[in-house]
Amino acid sequence: MLRALLVDRFKMRYHTERKEEDAFNLVLARKDGRLGPQLHTSSVDCASRRAAQRDKQDVPPLPPGAVECGVRNGPGTINFGGMPMSVLVQMLSNQTGRQVVDHTGITGNVENIGLERTRARVDKGHIVVDSWLATDEPGLYAIGDVVGPPWLAHKASHEGIICVERIAGVTDARPLDPQNIPACTYCRPQIASVGLSEAAARAAGRDVRVGRFPYQANGKAIAMSETEGLVKTVFDAETGELLGAHLFGADATDLIHGFVIAKTLEGTEAQLMHTVFPHPTLSEMLGESTLDAFGRALHI
Repeated sequence: MLRALLVDRFKMRYHTERKEEDAFNLVLARKDGRLGPQLHTSSVDCASRRAAQRDKQDVPPLPPGAVECGVRNGPGTINFGGMPMSVLVQMLSNQTGRQVVDHTGITGNVENIGLERTRARVDKGHIVVDSWLATDEPGLYAIGDVVGPPWLAHKASHEGIICVERIAGVTDARPLDPQNIPACTYCRPQIASVGLSEAAARAAGRDVRVGRFPYQANGKAIAMSETEGLVKTVFDAETGELLGAHLFGADATDLIHGFVIAKTLEGTEAQLMHTVFPHPTLSEMLGESTLDAFGRALHI
């Protein structure tokens, strides 16, 4: 019998650090000379950490420690993924201060809710659950950020579906495979990934085939003036299984779902190669990257 369902309980973990300099925004200059979006320093740091979880070989992270880059109000140069990149630092209008709040993550909001009177276990601030989101206390379930990373809304929502279907006795319910959860960073360029990186696949002993297709070779990207970006795919060389996909560029957070579906259906390179992608669309790059992994790319 269901006693309780703890849903997505979390709290921000942060610290404050006093600084003498004024607060400012960082504006990244793109390679074509156009300026990228204004990013608060905390956003730069957060995006850098999240990009570091992606495939480091092809998706350069935003510059870590940009606050300490030494660039004040005006143009300057910082290290961007090992390459010098021009930046422009602009003071925030009507916003100066001596205190910076840096968001450093989240932790489960598990105190004072009665868990100590149950068999439920808490590890490093998160409630321990099995693959069906059940705790060690009969009838007590938990989903979302409170059960641990990845701390993503779409992951939490799907966990809720799985959990309730299991409780209701739905016969075809199945646990969530973490390798099929898409990770998205909503910056510019956008970053998205699913599954294993090339390095992780090789470390796991897999013989891999890797495909890459640049945005600059895609007609829709050219028409959109969004030619910065890359689609990368990682396949098992023997079976053709799609192991992972990594994108950065315009609409990457939408495009990744094509690969998410393929992984969920345990798709292979042959099935992706025989998929008809509409033209002209950015989605054509998914097929082209697959073709490139097996030496059959058409447009590069």
